[in-house]
Amino acid sequence: MHGPHCILWIDHERAHVVLCDKAEPVSVAIASSNAHGHGHVHHKAGTMGSGKVALDGDFAKQIERQLEKCGEFLVVGPGNAKLEFIRHVHHNAPALDKKLVGVESLDHMSDAQLAEFGKAYFRKFDRMHSSNDEVLAGLAAHRQPSL
Repeated sequence: MHGPHCILWIDHERAHVVLCDKAEPVSVAIASSNAHGHGHVHHKAGTMGSGKVALDGDFAKQIERQLEKCGEFLVVGPGNAKLEFIRHVHHNAPALDKKLVGVESLDHMSDAQLAEFGKAYFRKFDRMHSSNDEVLAGLAAHRQPSL
């Protein structure tokens, strides 16, 4: 890891980037220009396609700027916005894409609850990846030619 662990909670109206490594969670809230405060984005009858509002590009860029400060991050949220954001990152932010470690479906949570979820997730993630590194190092040692 090359920086702090972060968790991004996102829906189409707002996002929270929460730093998980501190005793007290540090959070940045970002609002979309599409935010109407309704809580749900409804399908409009008679429209082509899904009829739902797409993820706002400026909103995604604001989130990107916050996540650039993170070493690794996890994306969570209740609906499709998290998947749309991940697609945006895959296509538009390759450096950030390398820091993405996973995606999980989660309902609304407080920043403290998000930080706790993130801490538990990254403890497992780090433990799993450190053991993989140890296994790979052991395999490399066995492949060394003996003199």
